[in-house]
Amino acid sequence: MKYFLLLILFFVNTFVFSQNDKKLNQLFYSGNYSTYVSFFEENYPTDDFETLSSEIVSQYIISLLKSNFNSNDIIPTRRLKLLRDKIENFILSNNSKTKENLYYEFGKSEFNIDRFKSSIKFLEKIEPKTDEINYLIGVAYFNDRNYEASKDFISKVEGQEFTDNANYFLGVISYLEDNFERAKNYFDRISDISLENKFLQYIISINYLEGNYNEAILNLKKVNELTLNSDYCYFFIGKSYFVINDFENSINTLSYIKNTIDRDEEISFMEGYSHYMLKDYESAKKIFKSLSYSSSKYSQYSSFYLGLIFLDEEDFNLAKNYFYASYKKDDDENYTIKSLLNYAKTNYEVGDYDLSIAVINKLKSTYPLYVNETMDELLSENYFMTNDYSRIIQYLNSKKNISSDEKIKFQYVTYQKGVNEFNRGNFANSIKYFDLSQKYNSDKEIYLKSILNESEAHFIGNNYKKATDEILKVYSQTMANELKSKFALVLGYSFFNLNDYSLASTYLKSFLDINGKLNEKSDLDALLRLADSYYASKRFDLAITYYGESLELNEINRNYINYQLGLCYYGLNDFTNSIVYMDKVMNSSEISLHDDAIFRKAQIYFENSEFDMSITNFSELISRFKFSEYLPFSYLNRATSYFNLRSYDQAEADYLHILNNINDSKIQSEALLGMQKIVSYTNNFSQLNQLITNYKNKFPENNDISKIQFDNIRNLYFNQKYEDLIDYTNKIKAEDEISYNKYETNYYLAESLFNIKEFNQASTIYEILLDSINSKYFSRSLNRLAQINLNIKDYDKSLMYYKKLESSSNNNREKIDSYIGSLTNYYYLKKYDSVQYYSNQINNFDKISFTNRNKINLLSAKSFIDTGNTSNAIDKLLTTMNLVKDESAAEANFLLAQLFYKNSQKNQALESLYSLNENFSNYEYWVGKSYILIADIFMSMGENFQANATLESLIENSQIDDIVQEATVLKNKISLDE
Repeated sequence: MKYFLLLILFFVNTFVFSQNDKKLNQLFYSGNYSTYVSFFEENYPTDDFETLSSEIVSQYIISLLKSNFNSNDIIPTRRLKLLRDKIENFILSNNSKTKENLYYEFGKSEFNIDRFKSSIKFLEKIEPKTDEINYLIGVAYFNDRNYEASKDFISKVEGQEFTDNANYFLGVISYLEDNFERAKNYFDRISDISLENKFLQYIISINYLEGNYNEAILNLKKVNELTLNSDYCYFFIGKSYFVINDFENSINTLSYIKNTIDRDEEISFMEGYSHYMLKDYESAKKIFKSLSYSSSKYSQYSSFYLGLIFLDEEDFNLAKNYFYASYKKDDDENYTIKSLLNYAKTNYEVGDYDLSIAVINKLKSTYPLYVNETMDELLSENYFMTNDYSRIIQYLNSKKNISSDEKIKFQYVTYQKGVNEFNRGNFANSIKYFDLSQKYNSDKEIYLKSILNESEAHFIGNNYKKATDEILKVYSQTMANELKSKFALVLGYSFFNLNDYSLASTYLKSFLDINGKLNEKSDLDALLRLADSYYASKRFDLAITYYGESLELNEINRNYINYQLGLCYYGLNDFTNSIVYMDKVMNSSEISLHDDAIFRKAQIYFENSEFDMSITNFSELISRFKFSEYLPFSYLNRATSYFNLRSYDQAEADYLHILNNINDSKIQSEALLGMQKIVSYTNNFSQLNQLITNYKNKFPENNDISKIQFDNIRNLYFNQKYEDLIDYTNKIKAEDEISYNKYETNYYLAESLFNIKEFNQASTIYEILLDSINSKYFSRSLNRLAQINLNIKDYDKSLMYYKKLESSSNNNREKIDSYIGSLTNYYYLKKYDSVQYYSNQINNFDKISFTNRNKINLLSAKSFIDTGNTSNAIDKLLTTMNLVKDESAAEANFLLAQLFYKNSQKNQALESLYSLNENFSNYEYWVGKSYILIADIFMSMGENFQANATLESLIENSQIDDIVQEATVLKNKISLDE
């Protein structure tokens, strides 16, 4: 019998597997691969292929690959990953008719997930190979950097489907082999226009490398955002422009490069050299200075061209330093030689003739093949400059005993040498000779003249302190008025440039008093500088007097004088006369100070709160003077004026103009502060956040950014933009930025989280705030933590925090909050005796608001209700309702109605509810609860129609989800009852 049962079981299983095989064959040959996989895995074991039919396993693997692995946008299943080794072993050991198909499917799947070596291993087993197989193997070898093998397989592809892609890869391989002609031929055969974005980089590179620069340039219009390696395309095109000396287009094209490539220093040098050739020295200097610190050959090149720029600008000391740096680099012999020669020139220009001679001799001995006429001329000029007078001086200085006559000669020769150097513009050298001339005071006039000339040389060299020191040594001595007046003039101008306007006015006044009549141009200028000195030292009355004299005598500077008179009257708070003179400037045909006058006039109105007039004048300046230095301040102050006039949109437009167009950190900082005020009225906080981010990116080193961010956080908080505040604060923290006023920022963050009911996150921050017991937020944080735990019904923990608040409270309000919170927790913990005890204690406080008393009375009433003390409960509820019409009173009214209803006093309950709706209509929740109770009472009275109408109206009009849900449940109950 047992044998018979086993035999039956065998035939049943055989029949079942036979049916399954048939089903799988149908699914496989109909292309339902995903279904095939699912059916197979439900009915067959996948952990042991050897027990199954080879054909079935083959079909399963092929189906698994087709449904999961040969689609680029489908991630292989975890199941397939687990079976990879089994599948690979099965395929390699399989000799069935599906072998080729398995090689193809598995090889292609490996290709699609970039396992190119594995792909080649299986695809190469397939014979004969189709175009697709040859193409896949070729591309796999290409990606594995075996270009010879790649070329062998791709060259066999003949079908139209793969021709363009095959030509592309063959073109790239030819390029990599430096066979540019063959590469171009392959690229020319491609008919698929979309592939041009991939091979355009090679076409441009080939044209450049072959010297076809204009051909390379012609491809510029073809480069777009889809072009592969577009930055290299722009590089070779920009370099082509550079080679043909089209420097402007070279700069423009190189500027298109967006990302860092391996030619950064070369790009920077080309840009710098292009700016240099275009005479844009400032841009060139910026780039060359950066490159001069590098360790590449461009350091030497850049130092050399910096030297040429400063040489051209006659800044010989800087030029000298850069030529020396270029010479020391010595990466390029040609540049080393040119640097040495120019180093000698600049030493000559600064008067270091000995060093210049030494450099030229070094150049001639080190590089004899490069000796030229220029070197010899420079060497001769240096010797000339160190001889003649210098020889005489050297001779006289070398003598131990020098006669009176020789002292006179020495004084005269050195003075004349100083004068010659002075007249040639070699002021530093002239000072040395004037110093030598003062060694002997044989001729007083020459002595004084040498001091005068030396002080003038110091003055010209902007060494004003040295100029004054020289003159003051002899100013008190007796001398001719002409010489005295010249000394006074130099002293006046020197002290003026030292910003010592009091002394400047003293000596300029002396000059004018000595001279008497004002005839010369220098006299008129001194009079004007005297007025300027009085103005700068805030002696406005005297300044007005001398500006007035200047105005009578000076036809050239009338506009400037009128402007200064306007400033003087402004300094005296005589705004009317100030505006009169500013108007004279504005009405003058000379426009040089028009924007200054308009701005000052606008400022007067602005500072006197005449904002309409200030806007008019600021607007005139903005519209007429597009490049005025006052534009930033005009936009800023006009925006402030608009804000004070409550024209917020116009104020915002001016602030945005500053932030988008004026690249000055201080001005933009002021504009951001203005925008922070504006958003309080426009609510455009997201825009403000973006503006602050932009400011931070433009001025990352600016210390104002943390303060601006904090002001924005505070602004968001006080405008109740809690979610924006949370996102903004988290972003700042994520960027590891140091928060300004971190403690207060944490408080605003915690409060925002509390207000959007993110209690867990809020609690974490409030706990941090508790670390500082002396903070003004310590008690507030305790209160909030108590409220949060009350809201989440952790009454014991809430009570703990309220007790802490009670013990640390600094004022009556905090103490009352702690008592009410404790009472509330005692109520929910059902400690009703404590509720009654504390309510009696708290009500004995004198300074408790009616609202807080109502909260206490309501809790007391609710505890009486819970303990069944209806009589005391009603007394407390009535006390609550009659004290003040707040939310506690509304809830008390509802609870009273509930008590009446429970005691079958339905009419009294309804009257109480109608009273609630009339007296507490602004408390939507309790009004909604009252209508639900009214409907409940109607239902108990058999008035289902009225109950239904009441609930329908409530469902339609209420905005509170809990009320709508409760009303809906009750309405459905009516429908069921009916």
